[in-house]
Amino acid sequence: MVGLHRISQHHRPIYIKGTAQISQVDDELNVLSTSVIKSEKNVLLRANNEPQIQSYFFDDQLLNNVNPPESFFRAVSLHNSALDSKEATNQLLDLWTAVETLVGFRAGDEDKINVICNILTSILNRSYMYNQMEQLCKDILVVLGKRGQEFIDKIEENEQDPVKLALVLGVKAQEESYNELKNMLEEYPILQYRMELFSKHIFCNSKTVFEELMRHKEKLKWQIMRIYRNRNMIVHNGEHMPYLEIVLGNLHYYVDAMFDVLIEYYHMGIANNRIIFYDIEKEEILYWENLGLDEKGKKVEEKEITQENYKKLLFNEYEGNSVKNVVKQAINEIKNKKNEKEE
Repeated sequence: MVGLHRISQHHRPIYIKGTAQISQVDDELNVLSTSVIKSEKNVLLRANNEPQIQSYFFDDQLLNNVNPPESFFRAVSLHNSALDSKEATNQLLDLWTAVETLVGFRAGDEDKINVICNILTSILNRSYMYNQMEQLCKDILVVLGKRGQEFIDKIEENEQDPVKLALVLGVKAQEESYNELKNMLEEYPILQYRMELFSKHIFCNSKTVFEELMRHKEKLKWQIMRIYRNRNMIVHNGEHMPYLEIVLGNLHYYVDAMFDVLIEYYHMGIANNRIIFYDIEKEEILYWENLGLDEKGKKVEEKEITQENYKKLLFNEYEGNSVKNVVKQAINEIKNKKNEKEE
């Protein structure tokens, strides 16, 4: 119960950086806020205890209304053990064992490490583009504040902010809005660069989207193999590579992502991990086909990104964890009703 609660309380990997404020007092410059280097994790979601509300919901639903497999709770226990351990090597071993516990099967003659690689990369690629837009959107809103939110609100009704931003960056018909936002960020060249990176290089057409996802998938495989190599070194001779802390941080994120997607499927009534992972991999293959991959898997036909297909081509219709979205919507409705009464 405690381990499950600690998982559901985890913040999403969205980092919000504050901006240093400079004031002049008696001809001396004083830095009022120096948070430009240190990042605080998920500042926005921490307000009003929203993660706490979500975690209680997950606890209640999973323990009373859903029947996850035993392997899920064993993995939760291993995850909890990793959080309590002060040794990085023990954390890595516990978290890697949690991954193997959740997978718990082989696909024919394929090595288990290859099965794990395929499953993890499919899970992480499933939300990659959406997460990129979510992060960029949060960063833009931090520096532009109310003015930025007003710009986002007028883009497209009934869509989430990251989806609206993707529309501006990916659809040529939105060029006027793109230029407007870029001008608003005139004092923030790094954010302008990130906008242009997506608009001019990644969101050009379906082929460039596919290539970016393939690059990300390949990087994930390299990192998973680095984790596995360190795991083997620790088990066999108690040694590890000097970058252990980096791969450990990545592994923790990968395990959280697995829990996240499994909990989402459990709430949909699917409690077999193998079926869940198979469905995610199947959806990924269908996504490649939507992006224009031919039957032999060797050529991608370029498709223009339009107002009608941008959600399918950029996100494969993924718009965040469906269960968390429902909970967040319910929380927002309660907050709105409260504000209306106060007014």
